[in-house]
Amino acid sequence: MPDQVVFITGASRGVGRALALEMASRNFKVYGAARTLPAEHPGFEPVAMDVTDHASVDRAVASILEQEGAIHILINNAGINVCGPLEEVSMDDARRAFETNYFGVLKVTQAVLPGMRARGGGAIVNVGSGAGKITIPFQGHYSGSKYALEALSEALWHEVKSFGIRVLLFEPGDIGTSIWKDTPKPAAAQSAYRSLLEKFYAVKDKEMDGGRATPAPDVARRMADIILSGTTQLRHPVAHMAGLFLFLRKILPDAIFLKSVGKNYGAG
Repeated sequence: MPDQVVFITGASRGVGRALALEMASRNFKVYGAARTLPAEHPGFEPVAMDVTDHASVDRAVASILEQEGAIHILINNAGINVCGPLEEVSMDDARRAFETNYFGVLKVTQAVLPGMRARGGGAIVNVGSGAGKITIPFQGHYSGSKYALEALSEALWHEVKSFGIRVLLFEPGDIGTSIWKDTPKPAAAQSAYRSLLEKFYAVKDKEMDGGRATPAPDVARRMADIILSGTTQLRHPVAHMAGLFLFLRKILPDAIFLKSVGKNYGAG
């Protein structure tokens, strides 16, 4: 489909970059947005944009539409992590998670949707997280923003299907990217939750660096296959153990599931 245009946010690294390259390899014209443009050509058309800056979103979308006439597939991938005890994370940091992970998705979607409605077709792909269904200690704000994205995606699925627009929501498990390494982490020694935080960090480091995480290119290939399948199914667990864990969350009573999660992260 060489005439199809893909616009993906958060394309500078991780699964966003891998998915931009994967879609480009399948002969799509791919525009990848990032706050800072790469020094070298990344393998797709780079676009300077910050999803939390609404003016920059409008400029980026207008520029693509001027050049291409349409955006056929929007992939809302940009996201950040905020880590720490709910009691100790600042309100500004909590808002940052929602500004990027929820309101950023909403703004970009609002900018792209009118063109899709006018054409009577398109696909909006939101990259959520297994954390949108399963909350672990010290990730409350990240999970909260991803829970909100679940609601946004489900409402949007209903609202735009009569216009021929598909909505897909990916719910990844652990992916081999730098997001955990790059996440600012409060010093455990200075926290009232020191012993719990130390256990949590140890478990997360092992999860992300111990070979369990699925490589980003593998996840990107799976995502691309699903997007191009034409499916109208909303939710799609991908990456390490996501399907199993989300299934267990659905069938197990809270008393059992919450105890298992707490035990795994040293809070049980």
